[in-house]
Amino acid sequence: MSLTAKLALQQLRISHKRTAMTLFGTVLAVGMLVAIGGYGASGANAVSNMIAEIYGEAEGEGWASVIQSFAVFFGIIVAATAIIVVSNAFRVSVGERIRQFGILKSVGASKKQIRATVIYEGIFLSLIGLPAGFVAGLIMQYIATIITNALMGNVPNQLPFGIYPNLVAISLAGAFAVVLFSAWLPARKAAKISAINAIKGSFNTKAKPKNPKTLRIINNIFGFEGVLATKQLKRNRRYFRATVISLCISIVLILASGSLRTHMGVILDGRMAQMGDMNAAIQFFTPFPEASEMNFISAMEITRILSEFTDVDLGLHATKSYSLLGSDAALRAHGLSDLTNLIVFEPELYARLAHLANVPIGSNIIVNVALEMDSAGNFIQHNPFGDRTGEVIMLYPFEYTLGANGESYSITGIMNDPQGIEIHGQITHLPDDMLLLADFTGNIIVPELYATNYFWQIAAADPASFLEHAEYVVNQQVTLHRGEILVTLNVLDELVMSVAFVDFMSAFTFIFSGMIALLGLTNVISTIATSIQMRSKEFAVLSSVGMDRKGIRRMLGLESLLSSTRALLIGLPIGIITAYLVYMGVDTLPFAPFTIPFNIPWLLVVACSVGVFAITYMIMLFSAAGLKNGNIMESIRGVE
Repeated sequence: MSLTAKLALQQLRISHKRTAMTLFGTVLAVGMLVAIGGYGASGANAVSNMIAEIYGEAEGEGWASVIQSFAVFFGIIVAATAIIVVSNAFRVSVGERIRQFGILKSVGASKKQIRATVIYEGIFLSLIGLPAGFVAGLIMQYIATIITNALMGNVPNQLPFGIYPNLVAISLAGAFAVVLFSAWLPARKAAKISAINAIKGSFNTKAKPKNPKTLRIINNIFGFEGVLATKQLKRNRRYFRATVISLCISIVLILASGSLRTHMGVILDGRMAQMGDMNAAIQFFTPFPEASEMNFISAMEITRILSEFTDVDLGLHATKSYSLLGSDAALRAHGLSDLTNLIVFEPELYARLAHLANVPIGSNIIVNVALEMDSAGNFIQHNPFGDRTGEVIMLYPFEYTLGANGESYSITGIMNDPQGIEIHGQITHLPDDMLLLADFTGNIIVPELYATNYFWQIAAADPASFLEHAEYVVNQQVTLHRGEILVTLNVLDELVMSVAFVDFMSAFTFIFSGMIALLGLTNVISTIATSIQMRSKEFAVLSSVGMDRKGIRRMLGLESLLSSTRALLIGLPIGIITAYLVYMGVDTLPFAPFTIPFNIPWLLVVACSVGVFAITYMIMLFSAAGLKNGNIMESIRGVE
């Protein structure tokens, strides 16, 4: 073993308390990376299967990618937080040994050897931290899986607990790189300090004011102890900066997690209200309507047969998607642009809509309604564009292409033969049982159409039995051609899956945000405890000039108050902005065809504020309680 490795090992043994804290942070960081990787992979599989059962494999794979990206995002945050935490621990270690490095340099040690001494500490800690972190990560993943499955309830696609070797290898390699990088940062800085400055105990080569200025208001409000606390924070910005950053990261993640849960829950509640009594649906899609066996006449015959099913309230509408070119500023779907739908309804419902628009049968009617949800959860209808009655809107149909298997299809472009639709009237307010018409602002209702989609929405006493019967009826009336798709959907099952998905995302964010906050907390504990231990001489001097232990505790309490206030002044605004960005992302999701209000998570803001003050103050007092009551002169001389 080289001399630098021996020095590193000896330092770890001597500073066992700091070593234990650094090792705990390392184990926690490694464990979180392993847990996030495994949990994300399990979640992607479960969500993919869940969505695929309802919307098909393509949609399932798309949402699996979303979950994987989410896991990568959290992994990056964990890695960044781990670098802050572990690097700060090594920085404290280097600060304690700065004179030792100066002596080594004075007898010929090179910069490379100084760096190697600190980096060896990281390697030795990794030898214990990586295996222990792997085990801790599996435990975290298992607990997170149990909690998530409990929140999701009795859904068929619960999260499995699995070990993914590739992800484990990537997580461990990433964690090892994080530890080495965290050790290299302070080691690099220590190696640059000259021998004379190091022997003097100066960690920084840049001159700093010996007597940092403080505001007069601090002295007026907090007295002499407040002035000392302010100066201490200014002199040790390097240590307390890491504490503030750790607290800020925790605050931001907690507020973002609360925003995600709140707004996804609001959308889910609104979607349930929008669907009303509908509990089942049937959809038939054809990319080539002119060549399909399904047309409006055959769809009406299917409707007639299905209506004979006991306890069924059945409605049919058929649609065709078009691109709106040149009119997107006036007709814009919520979250989408340049898109509208031509819709043909069954005669009875069409007559009702014509009455709402106050136009005769045979008219083309545009839906000039968009939905917005107020803070009480009620829908507000408004008109997003002006009256387009009398205008001719040019619509360009989509061009579809079949996949290689003859079953899947894709939109490959827009046809160059536009269809002019003259608008005869508009609907400016929808009854409660027709709110689904507002999914795409600018839908145009026409009396007849070669449709690409035929959609039945059903309120049935027994949706499962009805859908089984409906699939049989449709297959008896229509033979599916290449590219045509028939989907039956139990809306109740979809709602169960949607609730489960929201619960999964909420569990994901809250569980790992809490773990990241715990990782940051280890940094707070390490920083405050080490700072107090390094200031034993200062406390002895203050005692020698008449400050009692109550005054010292008051000074430390003010230090925790000031550092907590700084963390909240930075973390809360960033957290609220992040919560708003999360809200904007949720508001544009495809299953959110209405605008929702932004809700500031005030309860979490208050909880974060109280928690930050309480945590820093308790850590400060607990660390101060460990100060010895030894002889003042011996403490000033540094005698243990």
